[in-house]
This record gives sequence, structure tokens and C-alpha cells, in this order.
Amino acid sequence: MVVTDFGAVGDGKTSNTEAFRRAIAATRDLGGGEVIVPRGVFLTGPIELTSNMALVLERGAVIRGSENFEDYDYERSGKAAIRPLIGGAKVSNVAIRGEGTIDGAGKPWWKRFRAERAAGVPQQGQPRAEGNPQESPRPKLILLTDCSRVLIQSVTLKDSPQFHLVPQRCSDVTIDDVSITAPADSPNTDGIDPTSSRNVLIRHCVIDVGDDNVSLKSNPKEGPTENVLVTNCTFKHGHGASVGSNVGGGIRHITVHNCTFEGTDNGIRIKSARDRGGLVQDVTYRDLSMKNVGVAITLNLFYFDKAAQKERQTRPITPSTPIVRDVRIVNLSVEGAKTAGEIIGLPEMPISGVLLDNVRINSTSGMILQDAKSVELRGVNIRPQKGQPLTVVNANVKTTANREKTPGTQTRVLMVSHDGTGDFASVQEAVDSVSENNSKRTVIHIKPGVYKELIHIPPNKPLITFQGDRAETTVLTFNLSAKEAGDTRRSMSTYVGANDFYAENITFENSYGLGSQAVAIYVNADRALFHHCRFLSWQDTLFASGGRQYYRDCYIEGHVDFIFGSATAVFEHCHIHCKGQGYVTAQWRLDDTETNGFVFRDCRLTGRNTGAGVFLGRPWRAFARVVFIDCWLGGYINPAGWDNWRDPAREKTAWFGEYRSKGPGANPASRVKWSRQLSADEIKFFATRLFLKGNDNWNPSAEPGKRIPHQS
Repeated sequence: MVVTDFGAVGDGKTSNTEAFRRAIAATRDLGGGEVIVPRGVFLTGPIELTSNMALVLERGAVIRGSENFEDYDYERSGKAAIRPLIGGAKVSNVAIRGEGTIDGAGKPWWKRFRAERAAGVPQQGQPRAEGNPQESPRPKLILLTDCSRVLIQSVTLKDSPQFHLVPQRCSDVTIDDVSITAPADSPNTDGIDPTSSRNVLIRHCVIDVGDDNVSLKSNPKEGPTENVLVTNCTFKHGHGASVGSNVGGGIRHITVHNCTFEGTDNGIRIKSARDRGGLVQDVTYRDLSMKNVGVAITLNLFYFDKAAQKERQTRPITPSTPIVRDVRIVNLSVEGAKTAGEIIGLPEMPISGVLLDNVRINSTSGMILQDAKSVELRGVNIRPQKGQPLTVVNANVKTTANREKTPGTQTRVLMVSHDGTGDFASVQEAVDSVSENNSKRTVIHIKPGVYKELIHIPPNKPLITFQGDRAETTVLTFNLSAKEAGDTRRSMSTYVGANDFYAENITFENSYGLGSQAVAIYVNADRALFHHCRFLSWQDTLFASGGRQYYRDCYIEGHVDFIFGSATAVFEHCHIHCKGQGYVTAQWRLDDTETNGFVFRDCRLTGRNTGAGVFLGRPWRAFARVVFIDCWLGGYINPAGWDNWRDPAREKTAWFGEYRSKGPGANPASRVKWSRQLSADEIKFFATRLFLKGNDNWNPSAEPGKRIPHQS
């Protein structure tokens, strides 16, 4: 669906609200699909997304919010309320992606806000005397409420009247490669605010705004915000990577990793107050660098109440008293901070269990610890230009040197770079340097670039990690075909034959093109894990040959049998893209007692130039087993779903199934009769942990936490 087909005009003047709504309604009636915004400036009021849809902004496309305040007003439960520019409630499998821009046109809203403040109207969250006017509400740019399986990817968000992107009570949210901008003095223009949400991934984002770059929040009775990873992001103007101030529903299991802070007011920030509290626990900030920030580290439970912070009067503990414990700050480097930091709890509820490990801060002034207990400073070096490095007020602090790692278990880190700044210029050279039968992990960090080489990891070199900064910029490629190599098994660009191989943020490519099998990667290894990787070719892209393999948040493309082999493999939250008419999978299983197979969970299948359609799979051998669970299928999927590879006898032995397929390609009534529509009981066997655990109880979901960040 292209919005211009529904009357939209991209002249920056015409209101396109109804055109957007008609396009979205048509998509909903079809069961899902894409709503495409072409080049142009499309003015609109509030719009609501629907399930199984993607709002796709092409390069040069701009969705600009109306500047008419009344367009956003509505009544909710008898009270005045305000809509976001883009909203969605209780929808699933929804995406906003592309190379375009969503512009909130925030200037008139900010102007009204400043005028109200000048007139003495208190800001939201601050005390207001009864009878006094309150701040006029401002719309959020994107607000998704009670949604699941959300993707926001590659778009630019700018100039929201208030918060830019808020997933509220959402689950399974990915925010990838998003740029968010607003003037440094724009009020309350937070970048990303997950609120009472779980399973959230924020990666490769650049955020330059007037308030919190990222803020993790929760509301009472709405549940915690939990299981959040913020990684490989750059924060510029703004208030840093924050938790709070509203934490009434709890915050837990949070990691901020490998991020850069440039000129932010704050770096690491946990904030709350006596009337906003809940339990904040298990928060890790790791491998961060900061330059020219205001306060490098601030954990403060006196938000909006500096007078009480000075008085330090103990008050009764209530259900809204904030509790902060088990916070780890590891591998932090800070240059040019104004203040090293503050860790300030409440007299009645000290902050507890804080670890600072390998922290180096050069600042104008030092750090204060007040009302805190069980604080450990391990290898901490604070160098203020004036005053004491550390001031302690009613705090229990233990200072230790860095612990030496046991030589036999220490991870080895190697750097590969074309520009001569690494340990090696090629990936294969780094692999060759790994000792045979090594017992400790070797992380090979590959700096951005295109590495055209054949890569071979033999079986006697286990425990190797390939790590890039971004899959789009770290590419391992070659252009060998099966015709040239003499066999498909020899056409691969990369071969992985050793157990316990991990890859993160890497593209594996065979650039041969059409006309022959051309394998991007051949994996014949146990406990192989791929995270945020891309696999690019045409025919036979990914050869999952043997062993247990786990692919999460990956992109895989091809057109014929492009995921094939006899491995026991799970593909979770992956994007599978068909480049032409053909077959997604070709699995090999020799009899029905073998436990291998391919499982796709919560994946999205898209396609282009697919002609008569694409089959989900065909049996490479008679007992092939492939299952799709909770996947979104594009309309290009052949209604029959599965092919017998010109052998009707295989219809009696192949085990092909689906469970709760969604999207225009989900068509259970038209599927071949020998395939299966699975029950909730039948899919229990294919749960990721159970399917992959083997005799050693492997848990691939725990493995990413063991990766060792590079030391660049």
C-alpha cells in the first residue's frame, strides 16, 4: 500500500490524516502488509497503527506532525487527553522502518510550554498549589501501548513536542539504527523511554536531544521494565542513559553496553524520589566511554528535592520509597567531566550493592557518596582538578585493587583492521594465530570494513568469537560458486568447523550472485551462536550442516534453499528475505528418530520479485523437519506452503508444521494436506531451551552475557 494511492499529497501543506488512516485500514483488512510513504513531505494529524503492518518511509520521505493543537485533543474517561502523532494500542507484529524522517514539528509546542513556565505554571512532576493552572499536555511522537513484537528501524525521529519514542507495557521490542534529534534546549524531548516494558533491545542508535537520551521507567500496577539491553549507541546532547525517575513498577535486569557519551549533561543516571519509588535492581553499565559530560555517574534519590538532600532527615518508609541495589559500573573511561559523580541514597533507604570496577575519571571535581552501603571501588581512579577525589557521608565503602584473572581462563582479545591499527590485517591471520585445542575463548574483534577472503576455522580451534561493531559495516565476503569449487560444500566464503563459535554484528556474504549455489557460511559445529548477524547470497546462503546452532536477531536472504542442512537449529526474531521465486528451507533428516530440524520462532518473512511465490521449504532428505512458530509471513508465500521436491513419497515422511502464522502469507486452509497445523502441546518440544539443550544442558540465551567486549 502506497499512501499516495489513497490520496496523500507530499507537498508539506496538504493534510493527509485521512489518507494515512485509509491506507492503514486497507492493510488491516488484508491481514497485514506495508504502508509505504514515498519521497515528499506528508503533513498529518494523529494516526494509529494496526497489527501485522510495517510503516515504511522511503529515502526522502518525511511524515510531519500537524501544528494545530486541536488535532491531537480527545476525551478519555470523561477527561481531556491528547493523542500521539503515531500511536498503536494492543497490536502485534508492527514495524516502523526505512530511511525517512518522522518530524514532530515541536517548536510551537515548546513555545507554549516556555510561556507557561514564565507565567509560573509548574512543570509536570513538580508541586502545584490547588487552584493554580497546570501545564498544557504535549503529544508524544510515537506511543505504543500494550504491544508485542515491535520493530523501529533505520528511521530518523526529530523535534517531538515531548518524548520521541515510548513503548509502554510492550514486549519484544527492537529499536535498531535509529537517529533521534532535537535542540539541546528543547523541553522534555526524551529519546527513547521504555515504560513497564520487557525484552527490549536498543542498538546502534544516535540520540541528540534536550532531555534523557534513554530513560527506563515503570508505573505502579503496570509491571516492571525488565530485560533491556542498550548497546552500541552514541549519546550527544541530553541527560544520558537513565533509569527513572518513575520506577513505581520496578526496574530490573538492565544492561547498557559499549556506548559513547559526547557532551551529555549526565552519563550514567539513576534518579527517583520518595513519591516515585519502586525496586531498582540488577543494573549493569559496562564498557562505556565519555567525553566532556556534566556528571559522569549520578545515582540520586532526591530528584526535584535538593533541599531535602542537604537536610538528610529520615522519613518513614512507604510503598513509594525507592529502593536501588545491585548496580555495576564496569570498564568506564571518562575525559573532561565537570563532576565525577554522586551516589546519594535516602537516610531511611540507602543505595546498596554498588560496584565500580576499572573506572577512570578525569574531571573538574570529585565524587560524593552519601547514604550508601556495600559500595565497592575496585580499580577506581578519579582525578579531579580541584578538591578531593572522593567525599564519603554515612556510606560504607570498600576499596580494592583490580583482581587478576586466572591465566588459564582469561579471554584473549585480538583486533583485525585493514588500516594497520589492529593485531592483524586479515581475519584468517587472526584465526591462524589461535592455538590448537585452546581451552580459553579468543575474541577476534573485526573493525569496520569489507574483508574479501576465504575464512576457515578448523575443528581443533574451538571457543572463537567474531565480533564487529555493526553488521552493516563489518563484512566478510568472497565470490566462489559451486561450479568453480566443484561442490556446494566447497563454495563457502566462511567455514566454521569448531565448537562453541560465536559471532556478533558480522555480515557473512558470498557475492557470486545468480547461476550457481554459493554458500556464504558453512557451519558444522556444536553450540554455535549468531547474534545480530547478516547472511547474504542467492542460492544456498546458509549451510547449517550439523550440531546445535542458535540464530537470534539475524537477517538472512536468498532465493533457493537458502537455509539448508541437517543441524539442530533455532532461528529466533530473525528477518528472512526472499530475493526471488524459490524455497526458504531445505532440511536433511534421514529417519524419524533423529532429533535435528529447523525451528523458526517470531520471525518475519518478506520478499521481492518472487514471481509465482515462495515455498516455506522442501525436503532435502525424506524425513526433513521444519517448524514455523508465531511467524509473520508476507503475501508472496505460495498458498500451498510446502513442496515435495518432485517426490510424492516424501509427503508421508517429511515433518513440516506451522503454529499461529500471521500476515498475508498465513493461509492454513490452502496448505498441502500433508503439512501440519500444530497445537500448543505439539510446539512444546520445539521450545528453544528444550530443543537445543542436548546432553550438556546448553542454554544459548545465556551465552551472549559471556561475550567479552573488545578493548579498543
